[in-house]
Parts: sequence; structure tokens; C-alpha cells
Amino acid sequence: MSVSEFRASSLIESTEILCREWSRHKISTVGRVQMDLRFSQLRISKNLTVNRLSYGANVSIAPWDRDEVLLVQMPIKGRASAVYAGGEVSIDAARYGVIDVRRVERFTCDADFDALILRVRVDSIREYLEEVLGTPLGHELRFADDMALDSSAWHSWAPFAGMLGGLINESSTEFSPKLLASIENTVVSALVFGQRHNFWDEVRRPCALPAPRHVKRAEAYVLEHAGEMLSTKLLAAHANVSVRTLFNGFRTFRNMTPAEFIRGVRLDRARDDLLAGTHTVSVISKKWGFGHLGNFASHYRKRFGESPVETLRFVGHRCSR
Repeated sequence: MSVSEFRASSLIESTEILCREWSRHKISTVGRVQMDLRFSQLRISKNLTVNRLSYGANVSIAPWDRDEVLLVQMPIKGRASAVYAGGEVSIDAARYGVIDVRRVERFTCDADFDALILRVRVDSIREYLEEVLGTPLGHELRFADDMALDSSAWHSWAPFAGMLGGLINESSTEFSPKLLASIENTVVSALVFGQRHNFWDEVRRPCALPAPRHVKRAEAYVLEHAGEMLSTKLLAAHANVSVRTLFNGFRTFRNMTPAEFIRGVRLDRARDDLLAGTHTVSVISKKWGFGHLGNFASHYRKRFGESPVETLRFVGHRCSR
């Protein structure tokens, strides 16, 4: 998937483009001025797009549709402001804006405003946060409205802002769908763990970071069916999540892949059998799904610091005494 680019010089055409690509909103200019809209968009997924936007005129924007999205505004130059019921947030190159379209009343920007903008659906952030906390959120998710220069949030977000800017600037590049899918998870994680929100204390509390339900369900299934044919796809279906979600869950909360977890359980079971001393290494290897004896021995040694044969010898020596 590559970057889509749009240009327009009239208010009507500019409004049509942005309402079609984003959501319906009213754009007004100060006086009878000509616009110079420049809009680029890279669609990462149905939940997330990376955009570059300049209007070329002083504009005021009011949403018609309260689309449930966040706009992380990262100006390259120029100034803007977001007006909420509780006050106004100034936005420029030294203060990024995190605009909640559900709540913002008006957005204004100067003629020289030029910004990189991440547009992400709140539902996707909410789902990720529920996975992290292992429980449904009890109330609406709200983020702090800005990231100030040299704040911890700014420094946490800066590497991802650079990555997003690099993506949108490669307008002629076709990006792999697998690459884009991994970027979505990375960006949502960066927001949840870098930008303050009303569940901040919960996600920052170590004891409040248990593995999500789908990871636990997959683990329980492996423990019960370790001797059967298993795959990441089968576990994802059992846990009722996508393969990518399951993979990311194991990576985040277990620091391993689902396949590595399966192998670890099978190696533990194989060691139990070897210590029982009732079967040969070959029989035990096949019993626990290791088709290649050499691979089984290699993984076994890495996990237990000795070969399967050495384990059997120890058992035989112990029994002969």
C-alpha cells in the first residue's frame, strides 16, 4: 500500500476531499481567500492512518460527525489551537496536540500550518488497553490533550513520530501489509504507555499487568493438549483472536512466541518422561511432537543444560545404586 496524495485550491473541493477521507466537518476561511490544500495519506489499517496536511489559509474547523478518533497533531511549522468545553489547547512544533474528535468544539490553524497527523480510532486503543489490563474498561477512555517539548511524553513519542514521518514521506513506496500491521500495534502501544490518560495508573502499576485472557486461554489449551498437533493458528482460533493478536500478546506478556511456549511445555513433559526412565529418547521425542531427534536434543540441551541421553544415564545410575 502506498501514499495517496490530494491537492485542491478551493474551499469546496478541499472540504469534499477531507470529508470523504476522514469524516464530515465544516471548514471556514477568514475572508474570500484561496486555499492551497496539500493532503497526503497512508492507510495503515482500517483503524489507523498517517497523514500530512496543510491548508494554505487561515481556517476554522467544526466537526459535523463525532467520529470516535484521536488526531495526534505534530506540526512541522505554524500554529493551531483546539477548543474544548473546558478550555483551549495551543499546538505548534514545540507542543503536539492529541485531539479527541468526540469532544473538540473547534479547531483553528494559521495559513502556514503544516503538520504530520496520526489518525487512530479510539476503539482500537480501547481494545488494546483491555488486553493489557485483562478486564473491560469501566468508563470512557480519555487522553491528555497535548505533549509539551521535553516532557516525558514528548521523549517517549519522538521515535515514533520520526518513524511515521518517514513513512508518509516515501510517497512512491509500496509497503508490505505485514509491515503495516506491525506498525499499528507498535503505535497504539506507544500511545497507551507514553501519553497520559485516565487509566494511566493502572497500566503503569506492575502488579496490574497480567497476561490478557486470550493468552491465558491459549496457554491452558497447550498444557491440556501438548501431545497433539498444535499451531499458532489453532491456538488463535481457540482463543477467538487473530494470529497477530495472539503473537503480540505472547511477545508482550511472555517475551516469547506461541510456538516457543508450545516447545517449552513439550520439553518439560519430555524431561518428566526421561526422568521416569520408562522409554527411550527416540520414543519420547516422537511422543511430544519432535520429528527430528537432533533438533529435540539441541533444544533440550539449551533448556536443561544437558542432553536427553545424559538425563537417562543419570536416571539409570541413580536406579542402579
